[in-house]
Amino acid sequence: IDNKAIEDFALKYSDESKYPTEAVNVLVAKGKAPKDGKDGYYEWKFQVVRKSIPTLKEDGSIDFEKIGCFNDVTKGQELAVYHFAKEAIDGIDVYGKKIHAKAGREKEVLMGTGFELLPDFCTYVATVDGSVCLKNGKLVVEHMLIKENVDRTDSKIIFKGDVYIKGNIEGPVYIETGGHLIVDGFVKNARINCSGDLILKSGINNVAEEKSIYVKGRVISRFFEYVNLKAKGNVYMNWLVNTLKPFVDSNYRTLTDRKNTIIAGSSMGGLIALYGVTVYNHIFQRGACLSPSLWVAPGK
Repeated sequence: IDNKAIEDFALKYSDESKYPTEAVNVLVAKGKAPKDGKDGYYEWKFQVVRKSIPTLKEDGSIDFEKIGCFNDVTKGQELAVYHFAKEAIDGIDVYGKKIHAKAGREKEVLMGTGFELLPDFCTYVATVDGSVCLKNGKLVVEHMLIKENVDRTDSKIIFKGDVYIKGNIEGPVYIETGGHLIVDGFVKNARINCSGDLILKSGINNVAEEKSIYVKGRVISRFFEYVNLKAKGNVYMNWLVNTLKPFVDSNYRTLTDRKNTIIAGSSMGGLIALYGVTVYNHIFQRGACLSPSLWVAPGK
């Protein structure tokens, strides 16, 4: 409360002849608004949500170059920087009573493997070369095998983590991974046993029947030729989206954008259409799901 302002006002108008003819505003008390603190947060130095679904180019074809499964890091590379919570500032009301501000809360220290916290208690860096990701709230740097090319001189590659081939695979060769396998180039004459997703940016041609491909995750490829493929994840829709649709769009006069693309099917095709318009909604604007077998209860 500004007692001096009150006294000055009283003295100024102590004589009735000097009373103001209109209302006069005089600031006699002023509070201070509280300023809440800000929670601490992590600034991630890698792409937390990895993009593994192909996108369309302007001409309607699939952009395989922008498919990614890995956040490649090298030893010593920054992974995250923690910003401490900002202090709260209490306010006061016009009577001088304190108004408590909400304090900012700190985040817990990151747990995981393959990294260390520097002495500044803010910066997290990788201690190994590999692939970084968040798994159930934990920061994990998994050791990753990176090769330029694979040929028959490699014969057999068995690796517990992710494998990234920047060039081609030209066998005969056997590759077994405990994680994802991503190949930027062309695959020929390879037996593959992949525990994660298999992403082949330039397709695969296996001329030998015994060259089987086993995949526990999804399969994304530009094309398949002479392939004995078994997968637990999605294969058919990837083929339809990444192989069949680009072929149709490039050989026939079609409107390739999403708003002019629909998927339709009956019975089992109805289920596939429902799946396609849901998972690949960035490609199919609408779907006609005719007589799909949608069970609400056993036998019903």
